[in-house]
Amino acid sequence: MRMKSAKNLKWLILLTALFFIVPGTALGGQTVSVTDLGTLGGNNSHALGINSLGHIVGSSPDPSGMPHAFFWSPEGGIKNLGTLGGDYSEALSVNTSGQVVGGSSTKDGSSRAFLWSAQGGMVDIGTLGGGSSHALLINDLGQVAGTSADASGSDRLFFWTTEKGMVDIGSFGGDSGEIAGMNNQGQITGSSLNKSWASRAFLWTPNGLMEDLGSLGGNSAMHWQSMTMARWRAAAALFPGKRTPSSGPPKRKK
Repeated sequence: MRMKSAKNLKWLILLTALFFIVPGTALGGQTVSVTDLGTLGGNNSHALGINSLGHIVGSSPDPSGMPHAFFWSPEGGIKNLGTLGGDYSEALSVNTSGQVVGGSSTKDGSSRAFLWSAQGGMVDIGTLGGGSSHALLINDLGQVAGTSADASGSDRLFFWTTEKGMVDIGSFGGDSGEIAGMNNQGQITGSSLNKSWASRAFLWTPNGLMEDLGSLGGNSAMHWQSMTMARWRAAAALFPGKRTPSSGPPKRKK
């Protein structure tokens, strides 16, 4: 009896899954559809960001097998955004003007934050004095937030504008932190380590103030970094068992 019940349960789970993923399925009086965005010539693609107009960005291997950042629109389909001279790039965020940010390898193999637009193409937006940077978010004003190495090699959080360039937003005394979100006022949220190595949730504003949001009685307060999880899933899909976001771009096959 238990074996029969388990078998029936498996079928129920399978049928339920099919109900949610089959294009055109009716759900609560609404029609749910799934659109394949295509690839850049490889076998896989992964969407990592979307704006309110339905424009999507992400990463997909080109015919050589190297992941490149892409921009997708209902009108133009999937577009390869190229790189900063290296083999690899990924797009993580797009605003309503169609500006895209992410990270790309350069000719010397380092990873740099980029800003892409249809008018200007892909532009390196610099670092905080170190050799690498990665842009994570862009708002509708074109302001960018991300991570960068400083001159000492420590990972820092940055806020970038066309007027002032890249600015270190600071920390609570520790040497690492993460960014979770940014709004159209340039306010940034995330978490930062303090001198006691406790992680504290913060709110940063463009006037330079980083505010500790406190905790619920414990020593730490953290956000859930959905961007990190999204990048990990993309890496797992594109290079199963071979790459994680922290391990850097894959090497070209000889």
